[in-house]
Amino acid sequence: MKSLSIPISLMLGFTAYCQTAPPINQDSIIADNQEFRKEMNEYFADPKESSLPLFLVDEFTETPYFDLNLDYVVMARFNELENGPIIKMKTSTDRIAEYRVLGKAHFELGGDSLSLNVYGSKEEKEEDSHLFLPFKDLTNGETSYAVGRYLDIEKPEDGYLLIDFNKSYNPSCAYSNRYSCPRVPVENHLNVPITAGAKYIKHEEGWNELDEQPGYTGDLGDDLRKSLAYPKKARRKKIEGVVYIKMIVNKDGSMSDFEIEKGIHEECDEVALNAVKNLKDFSPGIKDGKPVRAYVILPISFKL
Repeated sequence: MKSLSIPISLMLGFTAYCQTAPPINQDSIIADNQEFRKEMNEYFADPKESSLPLFLVDEFTETPYFDLNLDYVVMARFNELENGPIIKMKTSTDRIAEYRVLGKAHFELGGDSLSLNVYGSKEEKEEDSHLFLPFKDLTNGETSYAVGRYLDIEKPEDGYLLIDFNKSYNPSCAYSNRYSCPRVPVENHLNVPITAGAKYIKHEEGWNELDEQPGYTGDLGDDLRKSLAYPKKARRKKIEGVVYIKMIVNKDGSMSDFEIEKGIHEECDEVALNAVKNLKDFSPGIKDGKPVRAYVILPISFKL
């Protein structure tokens, strides 16, 4: 991760706040965390939303967390930047993510004086109610995810930010390589352990990948062509492109949950969807010698 060559606090100067920090309502914190963990478990258990591959969604029970610890809830003094710089963050892929530095949060934790940069979208918008706070700490690679964790926090009030490390979560790329996740900038590496929030269980390499992908039992190209006919309206309009159909191949090889992942034209989309529904069964995906459910995306090309 390329760091800023000049510390932001020296480069632009922050607005200082001297107000007394607002009190922390512990009952509210406990209730918020209970709701947060409930929502996260529902997210991971939902096959249409989950960061987990489908075969792991079927095995999911609950996300592991450190015990709720109110010592990791802090009211941080927020030194806000006006027109903060836009920085480039490396990600888990070749993509470069761009964020605006909104300011720096200063807080005390276990007798240590700490600070973290807070980020927002590249284009500042009034409707953006959440700020992005990625961080690393000394638990990474041991009891938490090696690459770091994220926090979504509310905009500051009266110069203070409520930071609840109990609500930290793992990037999506911790569960599947189909995501592109920002790496934590060096400015947000904490030299203390944060034993709060989401844990992470170490896995063997390839734990979230199928050993064998689902395969079609017939001639896929030939069987698709039998059901495909270029829609007249789309042909007249010279519409070309690729329709992507997403479906689930079940443990017995049957298909279900068809949907258009990406379309090009209403008629082409419908023809492509029906063509896929008319296919024969697949052979299922295999993990650890057992058939498992898996998503498959088929590209259906329309070319004049």
